[in-house]
Amino acid sequence: MSAPLRSLLLTLALLSTPAIADSNAATAELQRAQQSHDQALRDYGKAKDDAAWADKQVKEAEQDLQKAQQRLAQLIQTRDKAQADIATTQARLEAAREKVDAAWANRPQ
Repeated sequence: MSAPLRSLLLTLALLSTPAIADSNAATAELQRAQQSHDQALRDYGKAKDDAAWADKQVKEAEQDLQKAQQRLAQLIQTRDKAQADIATTQARLEAAREKVDAAWANRPQ
C-alpha cells in the first residue's frame, strides 16, 4: 500500500470515529500515527541492517573458528610427533650410553 493511500485511509478511519469529531484532533491523531508508523519503519530498517551485519560477523567468526580448530589439530599432531621423537631419541641415547659405559668398562687397563 502506498504512503498517500495509507494516509488517506488513516484520515478516513480517524474522521469516521465518533470519539474524534473535531477535524483538528483527527489531523493531529493522524500525524501522530503517521510519525509512529514512519519511526517503526526506520526502526525495522535499522534492525534488519543490524541483523544482516551480525549474521555476516557470525559467519566470519565461524570460519575463523574452523581455521583455528584445524590449526589446533595440526599443532597437536606436531606436538605428538615431537613427543614420540623424544621418546625414540631418548631410547637411542640410553642404548648408546650403555654401549659407551660397556666400552669404558671393557677397555684395556
